[in-house]
Amino acid sequence: MSNTNLMRQTVYIPDDLLQRAQALLPDVNPSKLVQRGLARLVEDFQGPVYVNERLEAVASEIVRLRDHFAIEARAEYERGYRKALAAADSLSWRVLEELAENHNDLKRVLRPYLNGSLQDAMNAKPISPEQVDELLRKRDNDEPNRSTQNTERKETEWSWLERLAHDLGSIADPVGYDVYSFDPTRAFLRGYGDALYEVWAAVEEGIDPSRHVASNPLPDVRQGSEFPNAGGS
Repeated sequence: MSNTNLMRQTVYIPDDLLQRAQALLPDVNPSKLVQRGLARLVEDFQGPVYVNERLEAVASEIVRLRDHFAIEARAEYERGYRKALAAADSLSWRVLEELAENHNDLKRVLRPYLNGSLQDAMNAKPISPEQVDELLRKRDNDEPNRSTQNTERKETEWSWLERLAHDLGSIADPVGYDVYSFDPTRAFLRGYGDALYEVWAAVEEGIDPSRHVASNPLPDVRQGSEFPNAGGS
């Protein structure tokens, strides 16, 4: 075995550390102990050799699967992007700004709003059984609900949250309705957040939407383009 690639180095090893290592492996000299320690360090960072060999053997298959699922992920991103644009009208400027500034973590930023909405719902005055019966009777008879037309549920401060729940499911649903019991994909959420950021930036940073979108188009699934860096800063 050739030693042409070996280098002599002077290293400092604390006495107590060397003694503890020699106690574990009394038949291994200090040089070999250091070599084994360095090899273990490299393995911890790179992973075992058998893992690297396995990945290299199937790299082409991973690339094929990556390209396959990237098409679906791009479609999810675009769907989320367009859904957010459609829902943006329901937001106040304050809410839009907060969502835009935290567009990479919509779940976290929506959590306080969910708690507030749920608390308001718990404190709301319940409808009596008689009122429910009256509303159902008039609905069945196709009668105008004059008794409640002025107190009919209006756009409340939480109506925007219900609108977002149609798109984001459980992330924006404080009550737990079955219809909202779904979680969007990460690609969908990324597109949703990026779109909200784009709307906010068009106002706050004076970005020309037509020019910006032209230079950062939505992904073309047919052409297999890469994800746009929408909303990145």
